[in-house]
Amino acid sequence: MSHRIPQLGLAVLLASSAPVGALQVGWSVDIHQNQFVPCADDFHVWGVLESLPDQYGEHPPTLLAQDNVEPYDKYQGQICYSDIFDHFSYTIGGPQNPNLPRPPGYVGPWPPTGPPFYYFEANWWSDENCVEFCHWAHFGLKFEENDGNYGYWLQGRWTAEHGAQYATSNTPMLGFAVIERQGPGPVIRLQNANTVPIGVAQMQTLLLPAGTNFDINNLTTNHFDVHPEFVWTQVPGGLLPAFVAPSSFFDVFLESIGTAPHNGQVLLARQQLTHTAVGGRTETFWQYQLHESPAAVTPTPARPSLRMIARALLEITGTTGATYRVEYSDNLADWHTLTSIVLPVSPFIWPDSTASGSAARFYRAASVP
Repeated sequence: MSHRIPQLGLAVLLASSAPVGALQVGWSVDIHQNQFVPCADDFHVWGVLESLPDQYGEHPPTLLAQDNVEPYDKYQGQICYSDIFDHFSYTIGGPQNPNLPRPPGYVGPWPPTGPPFYYFEANWWSDENCVEFCHWAHFGLKFEENDGNYGYWLQGRWTAEHGAQYATSNTPMLGFAVIERQGPGPVIRLQNANTVPIGVAQMQTLLLPAGTNFDINNLTTNHFDVHPEFVWTQVPGGLLPAFVAPSSFFDVFLESIGTAPHNGQVLLARQQLTHTAVGGRTETFWQYQLHESPAAVTPTPARPSLRMIARALLEITGTTGATYRVEYSDNLADWHTLTSIVLPVSPFIWPDSTASGSAARFYRAASVP
């Protein structure tokens, strides 16, 4: 499905209702315009999103928000915070732009139609404005995806004259995935779907409380001081610097650095990246990611079973730690609550000390929400 949205400030697309298990994930990066003289008026990001079916079924990715800020000269410090592009469009699932090739390292069907892999393309463009040569622009995307592993094989490319001229090479950036449930996860995986190596000079992470709805606008290099309360954890120097070769990836195990997200916590990560630009000059830029971890799952207590092993002596079988209500009846028509028990073990033997004097007594048990 394709979408074209005229921009008035930040374009925000909200899903009508978030399915159970849906997670917020985001990506944000500084991009250098080093392809077109005097300027470029379009920027494209494309690749593959992964959203795994889970116990709630399939949930294709949904775009929640996108962000771009006006170009700035990184070296002279001229930074502006208003939108430069008048228009934004995107597609999830197709149709594929024939000018945008398969990302290196992705070996599945191209273009993928899901599940679990989905073709993705985002396009920013302007009727009047453009990004001058040697200036920088910032782009960000925020998605809602299913409770499960997900990944991006991302590439970027400038165009000029409203797509009539495509850049001869892609803009270096790293795709991003958080692998929750494989091996010693959770793991941040940085994927290089480009044809040039990308260096990771430094990397930092932090955790936000469960339920935090983080604004994608604040995932920018220019907003370092927007949240002075943030305390970033530096990835140890023994792991970095590292170079991610084309069509390969680089993993960081979050448990080892103390910032593994659990039970709905939101992980922010950022990397200072380097690559060799046109003319052999080393270029440095920042990239940010947002990942909401799956919420804590409260197991549904097993349906209890009840067995009388002697007069007024009951054996209760169920889920250890769950609460069960025991009821009794003298005639199988009128039932009364006898007690509620937090099951310490299963099975559990419980005596009914109130049963003396009853000619007959019947019992049943039920889970307590």
